Amino acid sequence: MKFREIGWEEFSKNREASWHSMLGIFLHILEVEESWLQFALRGLSPADSPSLDPTECNNFDLLTELNSRVSARTISVLERLKDEDLSKEIAFRESSGITARTAGRILMHAFVDEVAHVGARAIWLLWQEDVKPPYIDWLDFQIE
Repeated sequence: MKFREIGWEEFSKNREASWHSMLGIFLHILEVEESWLQFALRGLSPADSPSLDPTECNNFDLLTELNSRVSARTISVLERLKDEDLSKEIAFRESSGITARTAGRILMHAFVDEVAHVGARAIWLLWQEDVKPPYIDWLDFQIE
């Protein structure tokens, strides 16, 4: 994994980027996955999803474990979805009030948000360190 190549100190260094560091960006990616796939898809408020604290995740092994847990929950949700579920309206609370979106739109939002953070933010920060990011196909994106 490229992040391990640069070491924890560089990975977690505050670069004044969105979510401050590569660690912060990666934790945000996991939060997006949790809030939209574990909360919004069940009709719960995405805002009620617990935030991940970068100070509580202080090494790559903990981050790998956290990623594995989130991924397992995501796979569980996706395996239960049926084609007809994608067009089903789901109402949930947001700061602006009650919102209704289809499960398909929620999934697309989570996907686009994660791709933007991986491509436009995490990879950009690797380039700033003169680290050539690996080619990352969405199917291959993992912490390890």
